[in-house]
Amino acid sequence: METEDSLRDQLRQLKESGAYYVQLRRSDQGLLSWRCLPCIETFTNVTDFEHHLNSDVHINLQNFACNTLLKANRWPFYDSLIFGLGISNDLEVKNVLCYGDMGDMKLDFIGNSLIFRKLSEDESGIHKMWAEWRDKSYPTMQDVPLHDLSLINFKCNLTLGMPASTFKELQQISLYDLYHRSCKLCDCPIPPGCDVSTILNNGSSMLSCSYHNTKGMYHLFHTSCLLNWMLMMEELSQGGPIIQQRRKQKISPKHLAKFQDYHFCPECCCTDDDENFVLWVFRLRDLIVEGRMKWRTCYEHLENSSIGLSFRSAGHQSHATAQGNGPVKLLRIYQGYA
Repeated sequence: METEDSLRDQLRQLKESGAYYVQLRRSDQGLLSWRCLPCIETFTNVTDFEHHLNSDVHINLQNFACNTLLKANRWPFYDSLIFGLGISNDLEVKNVLCYGDMGDMKLDFIGNSLIFRKLSEDESGIHKMWAEWRDKSYPTMQDVPLHDLSLINFKCNLTLGMPASTFKELQQISLYDLYHRSCKLCDCPIPPGCDVSTILNNGSSMLSCSYHNTKGMYHLFHTSCLLNWMLMMEELSQGGPIIQQRRKQKISPKHLAKFQDYHFCPECCCTDDDENFVLWVFRLRDLIVEGRMKWRTCYEHLENSSIGLSFRSAGHQSHATAQGNGPVKLLRIYQGYA
């Protein structure tokens, strides 16, 4: 069996050869494996991994990553799932859990995500939605409506949003057990140190979770998953034509209102007593997975780094820019310190 040092030497050699998207991951059992970020694939030995790097599947998805996620103006996140690749404290969130105790959370504005929707050629429905990253060096776009919500990004220490009793208990748990924390939007693990996000209500400067939890706790998700969820929530706010088309069933006004009541936090929504409403939350999760997979083969060629959902079949890829499809919302993103 190869030693950890030899594996890390191989990792360094792969990165030096241009495979900067390669990672070594430690499993729940403490075993190291190879991870290809563009393909979201894991391999237990370097031989299989090197064969993968030369495969047509990898080459196609590497091309996809270069045209979406790896532009010069890259997303500044690493959430272990998709993202990997002079600031002033201008906002505070009151009465939330910080290191197990109630306190005030400092936020730094780091940039905006512009939300786009692309209609079909006959304008009968939306076929794509995506978010483009613009760091704070870009001029503010006064003509684009500001989203009612923002995202707060954190470096995950696996005790975020937890009460002091749980926080102290977790300090006694092994590192491998901590990996059991997962993102409820994709059910994949949230490793320590990766980027996670929660939702902020701009009007009240309160976390979405705080409306239904007075003890300061809040839910966390992979940053890329929550961005995709926000795209789907924007689709809901526009009447949900994609959702109705794909699911052959219309969401009732009562259920639409419930998403607003929970301030669009997906995990808070799942606490509702209405089983039909909770079922819709899971349907939307499935629709996001479907749209995310199709985006890998039917993405938009854009100037900036992007993440998106596509509801076209492969082969309908557009090489045009988003001209004529201006941004519909501007979603602010903060870095949180808790």
